Amino acid sequence: MAATDIDVVVPARRAATVSRLLMGLAAGDDRPDLVTLIGHEVPDDQPAFGLTVRLLRPASTRYPIGDHDVAVRRNIGIWRSPCARIIGLDDDVVPAADTVAACRRLLAEDAYVWGHHRYRDLSAVGTDPELVARLVHTPAGAGRSRELGVNRWHLYQSCYAGMFAARRDELIASGGFDLAYCGRHAGEDQDLGLRLARRIHGREQVFIHEPPFAWHPEQPEPWGPPGWTNLCSGGHRTRSTVRNGLDLMSCLDCPWMTTDRPPKATDPLPLLAFDPGQASATEVWLKD
Repeated sequence: MAATDIDVVVPARRAATVSRLLMGLAAGDDRPDLVTLIGHEVPDDQPAFGLTVRLLRPASTRYPIGDHDVAVRRNIGIWRSPCARIIGLDDDVVPAADTVAACRRLLAEDAYVWGHHRYRDLSAVGTDPELVARLVHTPAGAGRSRELGVNRWHLYQSCYAGMFAARRDELIASGGFDLAYCGRHAGEDQDLGLRLARRIHGREQVFIHEPPFAWHPEQPEPWGPPGWTNLCSGGHRTRSTVRNGLDLMSCLDCPWMTTDRPPKATDPLPLLAFDPGQASATEVWLKD
């Protein structure tokens, strides 16, 4: 596939909300060149709503896939993207009308962009195209702000991978998401934000932009069961291990691993680096 400009990379675990996300991207003022959904949960017959959408079905004998694997999924999407720039969204958000356009504009000025979330009750929106389009064009002030102040400087703890954008070459040069966060579902985005800011700008602050922003449900959307997993179906036979100085619990029978919250990054590169040669992916293109 020829390289294009913007790829929206989404770790897609919630199949029930993917239609809403795609409808939102399709209703925007500027459509992405590609949308990449990573996971086994979204069915092959998921409509694309006029977008260019592919599913990446990941597999690995080394990295955990199926549960608390967001760092792996995001990295697979980044490394396998043909595009020069990446927008990261979560599968339960809805972008605003100007989200993609704002990311294009801001990435012409800087290597990365951290956006904002606006909380709103999305239960009544469902997957009604008219209601989704109305939400996409709703002013940001109609939602509850995630941050105390936008379009200003914050510390790296305000980085959220559900609404960010970056040049792909800078993400790869920074090592992507740290696999020390496998087995968890928090912190991998703040870690990346800190490492990007340090490596590129020599600081620990980030600017939280609005736009871009994405609508986020007031209550977390539930995950469905994994569509495929390389993890044990029952309990794990655990052991204590050390990798790159990091204390881990891992499984003797599968790639599962976890740790207490990894220490604050002191190096521009991850504690546990992603090796794209250790993960494969089957590609499925969606149709309407």
